[in-house]
Amino acid sequence: MLYTLTGLFQINILSTIIISFILSSLTYPGDVLILPKISNITAIITDFLLIVFIISLLGLLLIKPFNVIGPASIFSGIFMIIGELYFHRYMQERILVHHDHKNFNNNLLQTEFSNELIIGEEESSQFKEK
Repeated sequence: MLYTLTGLFQINILSTIIISFILSSLTYPGDVLILPKISNITAIITDFLLIVFIISLLGLLLIKPFNVIGPASIFSGIFMIIGELYFHRYMQERILVHHDHKNFNNNLLQTEFSNELIIGEEESSQFKEK
């Protein structure tokens, strides 16, 4: 997104960083909470619409040439969903893995107990007698 907004559309780098920070803080919780419940395609379409909407909305506040906001938000959305394809696959394979605990058998647990030996004058005589 940095290359798209700053490189192609000559938008201020500070505005791009602010937009990136706000966009990341809004989309990541959605990926963690919603992605396990919906399909990957639905999540990507939702992310694209959210990216275009947020960049357009924040672009009205931060970007001075208003004629650049539409194409910048659409190109950024396209480049972001390409990254989201790989990010969602990574999240589903590595982060959102649910471990199956059905094979856990409580009967296989073992506990060890021991007595502590305190060797002092009284104890040493008992220890030597045995």
